[in-house]
Amino acid sequence: MRRIWGWVAFLVVLVLVGVVVSRSHNSKAVSTAGRPPAAGTARGSGGAVTSVTVAKAISGELTAALSLTGTVNPVNSVQINPQTSGVVSSLNADVGTQVKAGQVLATLDDSGVSASNLASAQAALAQAQLQLQQEENPAAFATATSITQAKLAVDNATASLQQQQDALISAQQAVNITAPGAGNVEVVNVTLGAAVAQGESLLQIIAPNSPVLVMAQVPQTVTVATGQTVSVLVPALSTTTAGTVTAVGTGSAAQATTGVTGTSLTGKGATLVNPPGQAGYLNVQITLGNPPSGLHDGMTAQVDINMPQQGAATQIVQAAGTVQYQNDWTVTAPSSGSLATLTVNPGDSVTQGELLGTLSAPALQTAIDRAQAAVSQAQTALQQSEASLQALESPSPSPQATIDTQKQVVAEMQAALALRQQQVNELTITAPFDGTIQARDVSVGATVSPATPLFTLVGSGVNVQVPVPQQQAGQVKVGDAATIDPLDGGPALSAHVSSLSPSATSQSLTFTVYVTPDSGSSRLMPGSAVNVTITTAQVQGAIGVPAGTIQTINGQTQVYVVKNNVIALVPVQVGVSGLMGSSPTVMAQVTSGVGPGDAVVTSDTTYLAPGDRVVISGAGAPAGGGRPATGSGTARRATGSASAGH
Repeated sequence: MRRIWGWVAFLVVLVLVGVVVSRSHNSKAVSTAGRPPAAGTARGSGGAVTSVTVAKAISGELTAALSLTGTVNPVNSVQINPQTSGVVSSLNADVGTQVKAGQVLATLDDSGVSASNLASAQAALAQAQLQLQQEENPAAFATATSITQAKLAVDNATASLQQQQDALISAQQAVNITAPGAGNVEVVNVTLGAAVAQGESLLQIIAPNSPVLVMAQVPQTVTVATGQTVSVLVPALSTTTAGTVTAVGTGSAAQATTGVTGTSLTGKGATLVNPPGQAGYLNVQITLGNPPSGLHDGMTAQVDINMPQQGAATQIVQAAGTVQYQNDWTVTAPSSGSLATLTVNPGDSVTQGELLGTLSAPALQTAIDRAQAAVSQAQTALQQSEASLQALESPSPSPQATIDTQKQVVAEMQAALALRQQQVNELTITAPFDGTIQARDVSVGATVSPATPLFTLVGSGVNVQVPVPQQQAGQVKVGDAATIDPLDGGPALSAHVSSLSPSATSQSLTFTVYVTPDSGSSRLMPGSAVNVTITTAQVQGAIGVPAGTIQTINGQTQVYVVKNNVIALVPVQVGVSGLMGSSPTVMAQVTSGVGPGDAVVTSDTTYLAPGDRVVISGAGAPAGGGRPATGSGTARRATGSASAGH
């Protein structure tokens, strides 16, 4: 027995040794070749070379989208029930009827109960309001004839008072000295107590910034024209200033035959013409450009006009003139009398209509006193007429407590009337919004109550409710563009995400996304299923590789890239996935590690390792048949290391 167990142990040892030797041999073969021989393997001077397919990384716009299925639902849908009981007396809509908000859909009949109650409430309120009016304002029930007569007396007294007031104003104007315009007082010609005659000049007012003129007469032989510059001396001020000829007056009939021309000259409201016996002179208006201070209306001035002669000589022609302000007013006495008051002095500023002083005259004062007495009498008569009218229109009202009680009665009657009116209104069923009748649940003659459905109304607007898995719900946001395929054979409809459900359903763990069509919603029938595509992202200038080439090994995202026919394992960072251009292949956005044109391996990479030499086959092969570059194994490993660090 011991000999048998010895042979068994010997055989077990031999088997274990064989297994170890076999595994060592296979490991050496793999490390030498990098993989077991496979179909499509080519042979080169450096050993076995694997044939792979690749795709070039491309750059462009990448569109990420979700393709889902949703259900069409109306935005607005309501079941219309009556608010009161009754018998359906008319139906004005049926299934498919399009209605407007407020349109009558049906009427109910309650045997006239509501109408009778409404009439009783209206009568009760009218009686309560009439009683309140009598207590608050007994004048409302006064005799109409007596009130009309009292009002006529008030109107007559008002007219009489106005007439007497106008007479008083007229009498006061005869003694009041007022400013005809706004400006500065230039000259005061009178003193207090002085006797003045009607129309006598009392003072002069100069308008602010009024141009200063000099009116002069120059010989006809002097050449003078508008725009010409002259020199003006004011002897009273011993100042000389420059002036400009702004107008030349026409001469007499005798001068017209001599060829003298000019414009009609008007100064202070009167046309300036040559005075009789002075046919040899022209009237000239000169405007001072920078008049000196201290000028007064009526000051004399000397005008020097340069007359060029032959050669260098210049003749100066002198003419006498008078200073005038272009915009001024002469205040005259409105009546004859003595100056009783004067409230202004030279240099004072006044406003138009301002009282400057008053005159004293016995006859004028008598007229004023009589006018004032007449005004007082008219005022008294008006007050008496108004008191009589008020006595008729406003007799003593009822005590406040009585009025307050009646007001409470009126308020209660108004509330009762509103309730009765609402009951009548409830017999008429109207559409709450624009839409289409989806269902009619009653017929004429049916007895209904608030629990009885009459119609189902859906609005014209629809949206699509799309369940989105919770793994993808985070990609969708309000405003995302979408398309809806109504499955009616027509083109897809443009749409957008209008709202998102804030929580997932408890059973399917999906979030509801609401997609609203931009137009063409009439093609979407409520309750129908449609295909919905939601564009979740659009990346301009994205670098994309086929999504199937992305691998995650030990938490590292990477792709196999062919560089100079050598495999490199390149770490990458990945963004969104979607479609690029017209290619149906789903592309992954690569934000680092791969650039446009890089050859990414699309075939099986199970037996590939960095540094392996490969030959590219298929559409991704380079020109020249894809023959791999030759070189030693050391060179191949160096190339692979560089590619991995791309």
